[in-house]
Amino acid sequence: MARKRPEVTGEWGMNRPPERPQTIGGTPLSPFPRRPSRLAACLAAALSLISLAAARAAVPIESIRAGDRGYGLATFHGMEPSRYDVEVLQVLRGDGSTVDALLVRVSGPEIEAAGGIAAGMSGSPIYLGDELAAVLSYAIPDADPHYGYATPAVFLEPLLATSPRSAAWLPPLGLPVSVAARDPLGGLLWSGIGQPSAQLAGDLRPGHAVGVQLARGAIHVTTYGTVSMVEGGRALILGHKLLHEGPCEYPVVRAEMGAIIPSDKVPFAMGNPVGPPIGAVVEDRGVGLVVELGRQPRMAPTVVSVSDAGMVASDLSLELVPTPEIFRETAASATIAAADGVLDRVGPGSADLTVRLWTQGGYLIDRQDVLSSPRDIGGACAAEVRRVLDAALFGPLFAFEPVRAEIRVAAIPELRSARIIECEVIPGRVAAGETALLAVTVRPAREPLQRIQASLEVPADLAPGSYLVRVHGKATAEVGSYDPWEHPPVAQIPAEYCDWLSRSGRRCAVACDLVESPLDRLLAGEPLSLGFDESGEMGTRDVPEGEEPPSPTAMASLLASGSVLSRALVDTRWAVEGEAAARLVVTP
Repeated sequence: MARKRPEVTGEWGMNRPPERPQTIGGTPLSPFPRRPSRLAACLAAALSLISLAAARAAVPIESIRAGDRGYGLATFHGMEPSRYDVEVLQVLRGDGSTVDALLVRVSGPEIEAAGGIAAGMSGSPIYLGDELAAVLSYAIPDADPHYGYATPAVFLEPLLATSPRSAAWLPPLGLPVSVAARDPLGGLLWSGIGQPSAQLAGDLRPGHAVGVQLARGAIHVTTYGTVSMVEGGRALILGHKLLHEGPCEYPVVRAEMGAIIPSDKVPFAMGNPVGPPIGAVVEDRGVGLVVELGRQPRMAPTVVSVSDAGMVASDLSLELVPTPEIFRETAASATIAAADGVLDRVGPGSADLTVRLWTQGGYLIDRQDVLSSPRDIGGACAAEVRRVLDAALFGPLFAFEPVRAEIRVAAIPELRSARIIECEVIPGRVAAGETALLAVTVRPAREPLQRIQASLEVPADLAPGSYLVRVHGKATAEVGSYDPWEHPPVAQIPAEYCDWLSRSGRRCAVACDLVESPLDRLLAGEPLSLGFDESGEMGTRDVPEGEEPPSPTAMASLLASGSVLSRALVDTRWAVEGEAAARLVVTP
């Protein structure tokens, strides 16, 4: 039974398609998310290339009528474009906040073979006569895939100079995303970014398939679309945003299209990147992308190395887009891909994890840690890489841009975790300015009890009295978090922050803190305000009916909390968790 034509009026905002996420290959495509939280959602945005050919001036929107017929260009197979038929069904006028659009119906042998408009056709140019009229941009959710929306070309020309408005309520045509890995022993897909290919760039024409790459090398992440227009040394692509980053640098390559996978939603084409980059996307805007042909894109060389019990090793050489969010997600994805390839299992184990990140400004974050997981050691390493990069690239004090990185994982199937059992101060009394010796007892997994020694310096200006020594592990602390265990410094310079990121929250470290707590002041006979009521004085008012009084646990937690006066960190060969406490008497 034939499907009904989508019912759309001549004004935006009337009988709009439902604003619900569309999925392509299981990836949600929501209407223009402001800032995607995961790389998969980012990659699902579609791509279109626009070529502003002087010989084919844009058709004025006023001269386009319902019933006009023309043709479009897209690459369905191989690297050369083919024609398909286009009929304009309606001209939809914008309301000032959105651009105008055309409701179109496509047909022809290639379209029928594909099952309709396919993901990968984003940016496909549509001509009325010999004049460029529009570019294919948007899909209609849960409708016949022979129908779609096109952005009039007159709204694309200003993209070279400004950021025009977009029809934000429509989900863009999703571009197929290719994520491929090559056996390192068999050679890399592209071992280096290379120089942009002048020959391929010079041959670029409307309808050609292209790919925008977020990762290259042993693993490539490429999303595909169609060239719309080319003008001199620049091209306009996509017909809608990719990540909506504004100014950016993403490598652009020629693409060879293969099979088209049918779908009840939107069919999608499978592609392969061809050759080195032909240029770089320099603007990622709401109605399309600007490509500067022949431009060398900036990339961040990254090495991901994984070994299993010292016997099987894999080194993946990659080049990643240095945009912080893209870099974080692709680096974490490369880590889990390398771990899956080497370990070839999902299960318990431990790993020595090293993350080195060189940043703009010449700073280095060098972090070495021990991870242990009873369920999935490969996944634990990838999650830790993501947490480290998140703290480095999106930190509250400083945010760095990556230049290059090394990620090294040395995994073993045994568990290397330990729990703190008790702490003893030797001796229990020391003078201010001296050093106290701590003996920490830990219970490693499937090993006898072990004792760790630490030296804790007592500040010379510390007043005599009884103080709390708290010993704790980092296995549950998040990297770069502002939690009571961390007490991060108010770093004045980026180098201090990088040093703190290199040392804080490591799971292999046992932290020994000399703490001045409210309980110590109470024991010394000092007046203390616990702040349980509006006036800040404990017990100055009755607890109102229906309000719970402070629990003993909350009071004990408050009394035991306090500022860290001195800290000692001891590295171990385990991922350590748990805590213990002891008393230290400071004498005059």
